[in-house]
Amino acid sequence: MTSSPQSPQYTVSVWEGIAITAGAVLLVAVGLAGLGVKALNNAFDPRRAQATAQSIADYQIAGGSRGVFGTNLGGGKLAVMNSLSPVALPALPAGTNAPPQTELFLARIPITEGATDPSSEEDITGDSSVFLSGFSFSYQDVDTFQIHSARTENRLLCGTSVPVTIQTGHLTVAAGAPSIPAVRYQGEANFKAHTYIAIVSALGERAEDRAIEVFDSLRCR
Repeated sequence: MTSSPQSPQYTVSVWEGIAITAGAVLLVAVGLAGLGVKALNNAFDPRRAQATAQSIADYQIAGGSRGVFGTNLGGGKLAVMNSLSPVALPALPAGTNAPPQTELFLARIPITEGATDPSSEEDITGDSSVFLSGFSFSYQDVDTFQIHSARTENRLLCGTSVPVTIQTGHLTVAAGAPSIPAVRYQGEANFKAHTYIAIVSALGERAEDRAIEVFDSLRCR
């Protein structure tokens, strides 16, 4: 009785195993990168940004507004809105768009155990660079915002009187462009187990009036 011939067994080499593993890792990385790009694109969708902002607070921006950025970060939310009206400037370098008169930055973050109150120096929002390193979301270069004065005054936010940091100065939107009067209002308050952060950046001759109008219109949700 003759035995049937046996098929030779193929042994995967070490290098082939490494190649297979590396290929699998690469596929996962490409998939995650694709998800990241999709999430980033969604964050800059104007309708999504507006919906996120409206879920954080009611607000009023004269002349209307459009969404710039909106995202959910775990249990927190962040949104940026720009006014539809641009600043009237006499001249701008070629390729430079006139900036919006007003920008509104909103964030809502769940309060965790051990979190400090808004007046505490240890609060993460005590340093505005945690959220915006410069004048606004659109202009984050710290060198373009020349601060002439800074003060703190109490204003209502989420139905509570809180200290609001007010910075006034001039913003340079592009090299060779004239500087623009600029005002920045920043405050935060605890409301319904969340910390709400509001930053209003306004430009132009009526910058202070616009900043006050937008900040005072906020009603936390």
